[in-house]
Amino acid sequence: MRSRILSFTLLFFILIVLVLKLNKPTIFPKKPESTLVLDKYKNPLSARVSTDFQWQFSSLNYSLSEKYIKSIIHFEDKYFMYHLGINPISILKAFWQNVKSQKKIRGGSTITMQLARLLLENKKRTYFNKCKEIFFAFWIEICYEKSEILSAYSQIAPFGGNIIGLEAASWRYFEKFSTSLSWSEAALFAILPNSPSRIYPGKKNEKLIQKRNQLLLKLKENKLISEQEFTISMLEPIPFSTIKTINQAPHALDFLLKNNKNGIIQTTIHDFIQHKTNEILEKEKLNLAANGVKNACILVLDVEKNEVLAYTGNMPNVSNHSQKDVDIIHAARSTGSILKPLLFSMCLNDGIYLPKTIVADIPTIIAGYAPKNFDLSYDGAVPFRNAIHRSLNVPSVRVLQEYGVEKFHYNLKKLGLKTLSKPASHYGLTLILGGAEATLWDICNVYAGMARSLNSFIKYQQYQKNDYDVAKIEYQKSDTTSYKQEYYTQNAILSAGSIWHTFEAMNEVSRPDLEMGWQILNEAKIAWKTGTSFGNRDAWAVGCTPEYVVGVWVGNAIGEGSASLTGVKNAAPLMFTVFNVLKPKKWFQCPENDLVKAKICKKSGMKANANCEQAEMDLIPKKGLETSLCNYCKTYFLDYSQKFLVNHSCASTNQMFQKTYFVLPPAMEMYFKIKNANYIRLPNWSEACKTNTTIRKSFEIIYPLPYTKIFIPRELTNKKSKAVFQVAYKGNGKLFWFIDKKFVSETQVYHQLQVEPLLGNHVLTIEDEAGNSQSIPFEVIEKD
Repeated sequence: MRSRILSFTLLFFILIVLVLKLNKPTIFPKKPESTLVLDKYKNPLSARVSTDFQWQFSSLNYSLSEKYIKSIIHFEDKYFMYHLGINPISILKAFWQNVKSQKKIRGGSTITMQLARLLLENKKRTYFNKCKEIFFAFWIEICYEKSEILSAYSQIAPFGGNIIGLEAASWRYFEKFSTSLSWSEAALFAILPNSPSRIYPGKKNEKLIQKRNQLLLKLKENKLISEQEFTISMLEPIPFSTIKTINQAPHALDFLLKNNKNGIIQTTIHDFIQHKTNEILEKEKLNLAANGVKNACILVLDVEKNEVLAYTGNMPNVSNHSQKDVDIIHAARSTGSILKPLLFSMCLNDGIYLPKTIVADIPTIIAGYAPKNFDLSYDGAVPFRNAIHRSLNVPSVRVLQEYGVEKFHYNLKKLGLKTLSKPASHYGLTLILGGAEATLWDICNVYAGMARSLNSFIKYQQYQKNDYDVAKIEYQKSDTTSYKQEYYTQNAILSAGSIWHTFEAMNEVSRPDLEMGWQILNEAKIAWKTGTSFGNRDAWAVGCTPEYVVGVWVGNAIGEGSASLTGVKNAAPLMFTVFNVLKPKKWFQCPENDLVKAKICKKSGMKANANCEQAEMDLIPKKGLETSLCNYCKTYFLDYSQKFLVNHSCASTNQMFQKTYFVLPPAMEMYFKIKNANYIRLPNWSEACKTNTTIRKSFEIIYPLPYTKIFIPRELTNKKSKAVFQVAYKGNGKLFWFIDKKFVSETQVYHQLQVEPLLGNHVLTIEDEAGNSQSIPFEVIEKD
């Protein structure tokens, strides 16, 4: 009978164990987590308490250090490795001592029982609760390994104040991982959870030191630490409070939180570079504030590793009303001129232009849109690359019109500009001058992608598929064994040759005033570009080398402009100061295998024709071979005095002399000759040839252009103003002006005329003394 009862009891016990094992309790509860951002070398950058205002990291999967394991076991539960959650001898001893003294002086709980109490959230220490803890501890023991139980306990044990868990305590008290604790620190954390509300660093430190030293002595007596380790540990002080929370990269922390990252996050950020970017903005803060500018941000990328090195999302240490919490690195802002080099690269890539091809820089109106250069002047004709590094607006708009807004819009999105949410028609030609918005994050990643693509071609003679991937900010250990290089089977987004020419053009940009102290980078070559949005609301600067990309934005987060705010004056100096910290040493190698040699006209920048007297061999993108020959250098015939133009219809062959001229159209020539004193104008036609119909057009209407809609405003006196029409004329004679076939006036030398046409459609006709004429339609409208 006894054996049956015993067997039944054993079977029942086994059944209970099986049921308990099948219904595994949760010992790693999900709780709101604090966030700690580390740099790539595990130095703390920023931290934020959890939403329940506790410092805790509950989802960490880490191994405990041997020092802490030995300390906690010898302080709390030296038989931990042998029991099943309950130590009957300890419980009986505690019960007897408590009854004898008629008050609670000993607990008798094992580590597993303490874990059970924390999980059950038993605040009152009653015998009923103790029974619950005993059962729960047994349940935990049969379901989990000892290492898991210790790990769970270390995650939810209280360590004083609002600090929960060993890892949070390690960072708040010693600013290190728990795996790096010393014997003294491990002993301190072993005793803290015992009575965390009554004794912790900063409260009863003497008592805390006494208890720590007792534990250290016990460890020495058990030969777990040496005499030397014991002596050193006894001398170590304990902190008097938690370490002040560091906040070097608050906006990087926000960015990671938005991407559902929390806990302890190791990033790619470099602590020194991050500190320096903060310091640079801190020093410039007062200067900017004096001009009504309250915000700025800096982003630094490592080109080769495609990693974020510094992420300063806004001006540090400013008041709340300055929008200091806005992460401007990811804020969409008007681009100004920052996209012009991308248009340059695309035109070279597609064989639309060569790097030095001259483009028109003259007054321009396209469908009512009249772009102006920053200095309100015109060059007439300017090499394409010069238009980029001088950031001329008019040539850029004219080139974009030829390239195509739709195509440019499509390629910008392909490169990685994610904020172009509207169709190309919404932006129109203003797309190149700030009509669209972009983030500093996207801009920097695009230029980093271009640099990486060029570097890839130099290294592998191919383009990597991940060249334009977005930069990583979360640290990832490289796995060289599983890494597989992938290449494009066809051309990349932009060819290496077009990118190299773009960076060469950007390197020629005149740098900020050297007297301001930015002359430190005398030797370093940097491809860089600035931008200033309409109304001086946004100042941009982005710089690129084979190693780094640095992006800077300056302005007001609320969109308020400042009359003195420009990219060159405010953003570029900050960018160069960052580059001085980085100390770049390399420049982009020429991708000779992606370029071809061609004979280029030195005056027009186009492929040389037989009439180009000044030509040179130059490396151009392969697609450049498809561009047309120079159409500006032509051969003309002069009379015997070599002062007038003639042709076969008005002069005999033996009285004609052949000469080559570089000849611009009238409008381009009108402005070009002002800034180019060595420009030789084409002579006038001889009197004998003026009536010949083959004579080249000698004038060009600058304004209005065909089908221009003209609004004539009223002055303060309510009197109507007048429109000013302008013509470029290559000759010295008179021009005759007609509107709707009615004679209006004649001009000589200065061919401008103030007119006051009526509302409606009209036709302007210009005629020279030889009878050559040109007509264009225009319309005068009222303002809505």
